[in-house]
Amino acid sequence: MTISNRGLIATVVTFIVIYLLAIINDVVNSNQLIFILILNFSLSLVVLLYWIIKQLRIKIHYFELRELVVLSLEVVILVSSCFAIFQDVLPKWFQMIEYVFFGIQFIALILFLIFALTFRMKKLF
Repeated sequence: MTISNRGLIATVVTFIVIYLLAIINDVVNSNQLIFILILNFSLSLVVLLYWIIKQLRIKIHYFELRELVVLSLEVVILVSSCFAIFQDVLPKWFQMIEYVFFGIQFIALILFLIFALTFRMKKLF
């Protein structure tokens, strides 16, 4: 396992632990959705910034449908989380949507960890 691969795996494991702590916090302290909103916002922001930096380095751009679907989902998560962070009272349906987004990102992190442990990656770009 290369050094960059170890760092990537350590980062993903750290995010997973933080997500698990947020789940435990939400179970113990009900109505503490703020930690989940901040995690949704931060992970979406990291994914979008990574994609923007990657696109700036590429000279010829080919956009695939799955890439656009994931990016549009991340933008929706980012905007909805940003909106919910600055609101005092959220409707129940909006809270449920945020939990669904949280679950989607948590499952994606676990799948990415499995992918990183299965294949060797020399660099991310």
